[in-house]
This record gives sequence, structure tokens and C-alpha cells, in this order.
Amino acid sequence: MPKIKRRSKSQRNAERAKRMRERRIDDEFRLSDHRRRANSLKNQRQTDEFKIEENKRRAEALKIERENDEFKTEDNKRRAEALKIERENDEFKTEENKRRAEALKIARQNDEFKTEENKRRAEALKIERENYEFKTEENKRRAEALKIARRNDEFKTEENKRRAEALKIERENYEFKTEENKRRAEALKIAR
Repeated sequence: MPKIKRRSKSQRNAERAKRMRERRIDDEFRLSDHRRRANSLKNQRQTDEFKIEENKRRAEALKIERENDEFKTEDNKRRAEALKIERENDEFKTEENKRRAEALKIARQNDEFKTEENKRRAEALKIERENYEFKTEENKRRAEALKIARRNDEFKTEENKRRAEALKIERENYEFKTEENKRRAEALKIAR
């Protein structure tokens, strides 16, 4: 069996240093590879996050666009409803104007009728006033006639009183004469 040549200490140290260098180079390579992988993963993650954010922005943009479309649809509905209401208001105003025109026509006719009615009333009042004045004059004449009739009645009453008094006196004179004649007759009878 051949004898194994033993290496010197310096050779062993050199080999050890070489192995350590190689190991360090391998470690640095692995570390660098790990860094590259980490950077790649980081870049991939950032890319994924960017895509996620981009997708979120797109989804938000689509949501906003859909909301805008819905808003436009609602706005169009409101405009259509507003136009419908405006058209109905125009139709209502047209009808209202027709009614007002008819009401004005009727009011004008009523005014004309009232004017004629006022003329008739004024004429009737004039006639009534003339009738009243005539009746007033008639009442004055009647009052004067009644006054004269009352005076005549009073005169007749006084005349009747005087006549009654004269008749009473005449009756008393007659009675007195009758008594006087009786006394004379009695006196003549006694004298004979």
C-alpha cells in the first residue's frame, strides 16, 4: 500500500482558504441569487399590486361610468317628465286662457246687462219718485180736504149744539107758556 503523502500545514491552510473563498463566493452567489429572486418577487408583487390597483381603478371607473349612465337615464327620465309636465302646463294654460276669455266675455255681457238694468232701475226710480211726489201732493190735498172736512164737522157739531140749545130753550119756553096758560085758565076759571 503506497504511503499517503501528507500535506503541509500551509497547503492545508491554503486549501482551507480556497474552500472558504469558494464557499463565500457560493454564498455571495446564493445571496445575490436570493436578492435577485427577492427583487423579482418584489417586482412581481408590485406588478400584481399595480394590476390589482389598475383593476380597482378600472372597476371604479366602470362603476362611475355605469352610475353616470344611470344618472343620465334618470336625468333623461326627469327631462321627459319635465317636458311632459311643461306640455301639460301649456295645455292647462291654453284651457285657462280659454276659460278666462269666456269669463271676460260673460263678465262684459253681465256689465252690459247691469248697465241696462241700472238704466231700467233709474227709470223705475224716476217714475217711483214722480209717483211719490204725486202721492205726497195727493196726501197734502187729502190732508187739506180732511182738515176742511174736520172743520166742517166741528162747525156742524157746534151748529147742532146751538140748535139743540135753541130747541131746549124753545121747549122750555113752550113748557113755560103751557104752564102759564094753565095758570091763566085756572085763574079765569076761579074768577068766573
